[in-house]
Amino acid sequence: KLEPQPGLNTKNNDPLYPIVDCRIPQIEDAEIHNKTYRHGDKLIITCHEGFKIRYPDLYNVVSLCRDDGTWDNLPICQGTGR
Repeated sequence: KLEPQPGLNTKNNDPLYPIVDCRIPQIEDAEIHNKTYRHGDKLIITCHEGFKIRYPDLYNVVSLCRDDGTWDNLPICQGTGR
C-alpha cells in the first residue's frame, strides 16, 4: 500500500488521487489577477478594453480550479466590435 507523503493534499486521503494546483490559464486579451491557483480557487479575470468576458455556461459566471488541476467553465474575452 502507498503511504501518503507528508503535507500532500489528497482527495479523501487517498495517495493515488493527489489534489493538484491549476496552471495559470492562457486567455487571450485578458489579465489574470489570482494570487493562488489551488483547488477551489475562483479565477479572477478582467478583459482588455474593447473585449467582454464570455463563459461557456451562460448561467454560471465563475470558473473554479478543480481537484484534477483543470479549470471548469473557462471564459474567453470576446471583442465587442467597437
